[in-house]
Amino acid sequence: MEGNHHLFGWSDLIFYDTPSRCAIESQDEFAATTRQLPVGWRRDAEGVWTVLRPEDVQPPRQGWKIHVSATLDGAPRTLDVVWEYCVAHGLPFKHLRDRHLQLLLGSKYAPRSSAGKVVVLYPSDETRCRTALEELSELLAGHPGPYVLSDLRWGDGPLHVRYGAFREMWVLDEDDELVAAIERPDGTLVPDRRRPVFAVPGWVSIPDFLRPHLDARNAATGTDFPYRIRRALHFSNGGGVYLAERVADGRRVVLKEARPHAGLDRAGHDARTRLRREREILDHLADIPEVPRVEAYFTAWEHEFLALEERVGEGLYGWAGRRHVLLRPDPGEDEVADYTRTALRLLDRVRDVVERIHARGVGIGDLHPGNILVAEDGAVSLLDFETASRADESHRPTMGAQGFAAPWHPTGEARDRHALAAMRLWAFLPNNRVFPLSPTKVEQTLAAVLERFPIPDPDSFAAEIRRDMGVVDGRCEQVAPDLAPALAERRRALLGEPADVDPGAEDADWEAVRTSLADAIRLSATPERRDRLFPGDPRQFRDGPASFAHGAAGVLWALTVTGRECPDEYVDWLVAAVDAGLPGQPGFHTGLHGTAYALDRLGRPDSARELLPAAYALTDDVRGISLFTGLSGIGLNALHFAARHQDPQSRRQAERIAERVVDAVTRGWRAGSAPRPGLMYGWSGAALFLLRCFESTGDKSYLDRAVEALGRDLDDCVVVADGTLQVLDPGRRTLSYLATGSAGIALVADEVLAHREEPRLRSAIRAIAGVCRPELAVETHLFNGRAGLIGTLARLRRHDLGFDPDPVLAGHLRRTAALALSYRGRLAFPGEGSLRLSMDLATGNAGVLLGLTAALDPSAELLPFLRTDLGRTSAEASRYGSPTDRAVGGR
Repeated sequence: MEGNHHLFGWSDLIFYDTPSRCAIESQDEFAATTRQLPVGWRRDAEGVWTVLRPEDVQPPRQGWKIHVSATLDGAPRTLDVVWEYCVAHGLPFKHLRDRHLQLLLGSKYAPRSSAGKVVVLYPSDETRCRTALEELSELLAGHPGPYVLSDLRWGDGPLHVRYGAFREMWVLDEDDELVAAIERPDGTLVPDRRRPVFAVPGWVSIPDFLRPHLDARNAATGTDFPYRIRRALHFSNGGGVYLAERVADGRRVVLKEARPHAGLDRAGHDARTRLRREREILDHLADIPEVPRVEAYFTAWEHEFLALEERVGEGLYGWAGRRHVLLRPDPGEDEVADYTRTALRLLDRVRDVVERIHARGVGIGDLHPGNILVAEDGAVSLLDFETASRADESHRPTMGAQGFAAPWHPTGEARDRHALAAMRLWAFLPNNRVFPLSPTKVEQTLAAVLERFPIPDPDSFAAEIRRDMGVVDGRCEQVAPDLAPALAERRRALLGEPADVDPGAEDADWEAVRTSLADAIRLSATPERRDRLFPGDPRQFRDGPASFAHGAAGVLWALTVTGRECPDEYVDWLVAAVDAGLPGQPGFHTGLHGTAYALDRLGRPDSARELLPAAYALTDDVRGISLFTGLSGIGLNALHFAARHQDPQSRRQAERIAERVVDAVTRGWRAGSAPRPGLMYGWSGAALFLLRCFESTGDKSYLDRAVEALGRDLDDCVVVADGTLQVLDPGRRTLSYLATGSAGIALVADEVLAHREEPRLRSAIRAIAGVCRPELAVETHLFNGRAGLIGTLARLRRHDLGFDPDPVLAGHLRRTAALALSYRGRLAFPGEGSLRLSMDLATGNAGVLLGLTAALDPSAELLPFLRTDLGRTSAEASRYGSPTDRAVGGR
């Protein structure tokens, strides 16, 4: 998941939404937000910001801007001072509109580069910038605020400066993503880098009045520090976690950093408050071997540091990812029983440690697999006590991992018992993140665990789960009503009703299942909004509401090609979004080309063709070859319009793009700054485009290059222990899914084999098909979940895979029930990360609908540009003649 998921999850308990639309009843609006303006001033809303400027003043395009930070308690006073100053001096500025947004944007996992900013000032030139800094520094003396990481701090107060854009300008970056831009002296737009470190563009000189502050900053960061940082383990707004060694003797430690006034939790506590608490708790637990010992606590440049004894091992998430028996194809019952015993022994060790901590009068408060380390011999260590408390303290943790934290438990010990019970479910079926989205999901997951795993004394196991997780009559409330009463009530009203279908039923009606999925999409539509039509992944707010992967274009295309109702009202909405203007991003899944393709397939060819000139005009700026954002997706769309509409412009564009992609394959040039093998981001997308060029022209050199491109992706795959072929994600894990894993590579290999026999590709398909066999898929969606594996296996089943695919597909379809939820009584699925529901093509209902339809209908479209005629023999056509005749229907 991208970092924005955290921000976009605060606004609603059902769907991701923009922070500016938060429905929390009391948002503590700043008085300045509605304060009467002087004559000649105007006020505008701009997302989370309130923008104010004199009507006759237009700020320059870019320059040195001033950011003012503030503490939660001090923000109203700071904002009043800045408001008075800016209005008196005719200085344009903007500010956050309320305390809730300040808390959100300063929270622990908000974007680090922008955290802490409460007001932004736009001086007209360097002289005006210096004057404002000097005068405001006197007015704001004694007003503390967090350090803005992207900026240079002025003195030791809340003022910070950075060179950047004042107005909206956009440019494609090296990954062909649309990002904020600044202008070079020659007029060229380049990315306006907003990283959590102060830097200036190469052509910009730092003004003399800022140099003393830069020198002071460099002197402070260069002071003697008692530890050498070897590696960063984790970053957040609150600071970093580092592997370090002591300068004095080389002793290795884990170093935790806490920044003042930053990394806020829901109670407004900053990282220092939590780190001090953690130190006290760890000192109190120093005699418990499974708890790291405190080595030192010190302050350096206002930041506080806690040095801890290093513990060796892997996190419990990684341990389960390597060992979980249902991630293997066709595990035997002995293997399942062995995993069950191993997992329960490990969890018993964790529980023993927690009980000894409780005996010392301490509740951990935020216990989950990410805070547990497992050594090679199975010994465990518990990490991260920043939310811990003593039993005699009135302290309620204000942070927690979804699916493990119990907001309604009043004490730390009760919360820990809840988390222990949740981990006992998670170790077998990791569905925890959806627990807050359905009051019945805990009981359903418990029943599935008991059915699949030989749990000793299952009655006691179930009783413990129900007792400690608060399950009553099969229901378990996972949302704290006092956190946001309006949001909690909305959640209960829209998610509480059972879905009208159950995909896990032995007699599941798959036509009814698909109808229910489509109904949920339509019920979620918000045609009255202009910023989105269907709720989906937060990325749609970056790519635009008409994008293919996460916006309306892909959803409407999916409804159409699966034979579901696609109301004209929604297609009209898409046309209106185009007419209103879309972001200048050409990529197929992120921009104009995907929208044009969808409109054409939706019966609006005139609107589609109107988009093409603007989309093609941006092609020269595209650097990468990916299907998702780059040349391959654009080229495939150009071929589509050239063939379907005999469009000469599209034909010329396809030929030009083909030259560039062939050159990239020949030279081994890779797309973007971080190559990622697979269908959406790697060479497989280029192979698909070159294959379609061969089919269009008959030029076999395109087919040669397609095979070569696929080979590059296969070179980045490895054979894992179970014999399957998977993409190697450098330094981390292996990936099997459609978008970023080996499944997508197999889809293109299948397409190539329709034209040429290639032993390597045929062997790869057989090895890759095995990744579709395991029972467990952590998520359900199309791009990186079960639906993508279903669709992949459905398209590969005409090959000799070494196993019968039909029972595997039947099992996958039934197991979609693991994460199946209800939205207004219809079937819905969570998006990436399983934190909120999604309806989009890449991560939500629309993609699940495509995957299920592919399994039930061999001629169905899974993704644009893949064949629908899979070249079946007459015997295969008879075998797959009707969905209900296959194992999927026959169960």
